[in-house]
Amino acid sequence: MILHNVLKTIYIDNDDNDFLKYEIMGEHGGDVTIAIVSAEIKSVVGGIDCYLWAKVGELTFEYLDPPKRGSFQQTVAMESPPGRSISTVMRECKKHRATWQRP
Repeated sequence: MILHNVLKTIYIDNDDNDFLKYEIMGEHGGDVTIAIVSAEIKSVVGGIDCYLWAKVGELTFEYLDPPKRGSFQQTVAMESPPGRSISTVMRECKKHRATWQRP
């Protein structure tokens, strides 16, 4: 069994009131492991409008990790990857929201 801690929840829209909710999960004081992406959906039950959050995807962030050392360096990079901090992951969530379209 794996216990995931919700480190931060953010809501992002593109100035269209169509929000996506990002639940950023990971270890307290450690790296972020995943962000669960949810979209708001409307359902009518008994003539009453109900709004629910439905999971539409997951974001992973391994690509933000610096390369593991252990072999001969084959390339020279001007800067290393930023790592999986909350602020870096929030920027990645904003990039995702900028390109996401409702199916």
